[in-house]
Amino acid sequence: MAAFLYTGMAQVATQTEHFESGGKSVRLEIFTASPRADTPAILVLHGSTGVAFGNRFIAGLATQFAQQGFEVYLLHYFDRTNTQYADDATIRKSFADWSGTVNDALKVIHQKRPEAKIGIFGYSLGGYLAAAADVRNPHVAATVILSGGIDENSQRLAERTAPALILHGEDDTRVLPSESRKLEKVLRSVGGKPEFHLYPGEGHIFSLPTYADVVVRGTAFFQKNLRVAP
Repeated sequence: MAAFLYTGMAQVATQTEHFESGGKSVRLEIFTASPRADTPAILVLHGSTGVAFGNRFIAGLATQFAQQGFEVYLLHYFDRTNTQYADDATIRKSFADWSGTVNDALKVIHQKRPEAKIGIFGYSLGGYLAAAADVRNPHVAATVILSGGIDENSQRLAERTAPALILHGEDDTRVLPSESRKLEKVLRSVGGKPEFHLYPGEGHIFSLPTYADVVVRGTAFFQKNLRVAP
């Protein structure tokens, strides 16, 4: 049964579905306002602290994208490895499994919504996973990467890219801006023309006005590249 969120704009229905990845049950939270058969979908990927971090700000972003006319899927990819928080050692150990789960989720969404284009939004660790999917998975039609980069394996195997928007804080010390610049270079090497925006004075955790700008920029980018009327 769907629940409803109301934030002063369109009502957003939420529900949770499960699919199997790597022999584990993985959750997909689905956020919709006014879905049609051809409504574009966005797969949202959280960072290393999971979905619950920061009063579920990543779910807040998913809600705001849904209000702009997308069907949004928030992937609990940590379910694949029973992870609560991912430190650097856990990331090195589990990245390939999580990347496989992202690709499984894209397949599930494509099967559910064959007429819809699929975008992907990733923050931090989720940004690395989004980049890995972007350069290798043809189901990805547009990508927004916030405070992320690209792992060495994906860099080596990169063979394509969807239109991409890369956003980063200039003062980020957790994921250095040079990581985003490396990603930009990789995407250009496979024929892409990624857009890049650096936020002066922002670290890895953004201020609320900057998060609002992320939603504005991300919405406009997805609308342009997934062909949604504003």
